[in-house]
Amino acid sequence: MTNNQAREKIYQFIVAYKQLNDGNSPSMRDVAYGVNTSLSNAQHHLRCLEAEGRISLGDAQRRHITIKGGQWSLQ
Repeated sequence: MTNNQAREKIYQFIVAYKQLNDGNSPSMRDVAYGVNTSLSNAQHHLRCLEAEGRISLGDAQRRHITIKGGQWSLQ
């Protein structure tokens, strides 16, 4: 799997997680486990996604990952 494919898989995991969890963000460990990779690899790709402007990482203790252009609403 290329870096771009791995990054896209992580991005899609985050979107799906937020959709299933009322907009709440996954933890770094949730991301690593969800895409079957190491924690350090997940962190690397999350920082790359942030540098690309696709997500914004908040305080890791608060599990805050914002999807740029994403909007979550109660239905």
